[in-house]
Amino acid sequence: MAPVVILAHSDPGGKEALVRSWVKAHAPHLRLFPLVNNYNGHEKRWDSPATASMLASTNGRANFIETVVSYATAGGFAGIVLDFQELPPLSYVDYLILVAELSERLHAHSLQLLIAVPAADANYGYARFAKWADALIVMGHDEHFETTDPGPLAGQGWFEAVLRDHFSASTLVSSSSRSAATDMIGQILAPARKSPSKRLGSYWSSPAAHWISIKPP
Repeated sequence: MAPVVILAHSDPGGKEALVRSWVKAHAPHLRLFPLVNNYNGHEKRWDSPATASMLASTNGRANFIETVVSYATAGGFAGIVLDFQELPPLSYVDYLILVAELSERLHAHSLQLLIAVPAADANYGYARFAKWADALIVMGHDEHFETTDPGPLAGQGWFEAVLRDHFSASTLVSSSSRSAATDMIGQILAPARKSPSKRLGSYWSSPAAHWISIKPP
């Protein structure tokens, strides 16, 4: 994928203006993608009930999509990053419907839809989401956390297994595109194999996410 910068949907302190100014002056080739998520910053939690209610409502989804597309087009962004977390299991079908509807609207404006997804979640039909997204952002940071034994957030072996088990060519793309996707995964893993200390650093958009394009080059 081309280089991108992700902007938080909320903007305390006017950070968006600062980012835009810096990008314009120093890296005009970067494309900006606002991040839209369901995190309640005031209550410090993922707002699952409200999100589930919106997803289940035809009017709710339509209003959400209209707001997001208008924001993206008016702001001159390259697309949207969608990051809904801690949804009830029954809401993932509705989430997929939203993704399909939003994807069509964004693509009609030549904008892209990127979706942040957990590294290994049985609720996700990754191939179904990949069908509508221009790329998935794999949040590869859950090998160990507060309630587990000590260990790395995303060890190299664990991350490679996640790619192969959940984001392999056969899982995400059609047979005609499998060669391209396999080559892409190989390119991601190769630097860390050659230099273990590098740990995929050049492929990280943040310390907690890896870009995995699901469209052939």
